[in-house]
Amino acid sequence: MKKFYTSLAGVIIVNIIGLMDYVARALFDFRYVYGEIMPADFDLTLNIAVPNLIIFGIWFWALLAAAYARRWGLIVLSLFNLLFNFGIGLATAILFCPSPCQSLWPIGELINLSNIILGLLVATTTFVYIRKNRKAVQKHNLPVT
Repeated sequence: MKKFYTSLAGVIIVNIIGLMDYVARALFDFRYVYGEIMPADFDLTLNIAVPNLIIFGIWFWALLAAAYARRWGLIVLSLFNLLFNFGIGLATAILFCPSPCQSLWPIGELINLSNIILGLLVATTTFVYIRKNRKAVQKHNLPVT
């Protein structure tokens, strides 16, 4: 199992799980959180959905680049997991809705905890892979196994 997490395919699969975790967070926030805290005349589609679609697009592009062992793709994946999964999850737990969060409890609490745990785990896994395979990643000659 350790070999799986240190391979490129393992890093890509773990990053796909991190992306799905962020999608769950975005859908949860869009449905249950923003409606409660935003004023009635606030345009959710333009101000929330469009930036999330841009984030998803960059995340997919980085996944595709990382699948071809591009260093920048792996770095973007690591940073996005740190920023959007871990960072937003931690900021929510500390600043916006301390535990136990009453926003659709316990689902909101589970999503928040999964963001924190998976965000840190996926970013660490990706960063360790980059450090371990530094020369091969820079030369773009890794086999996809």
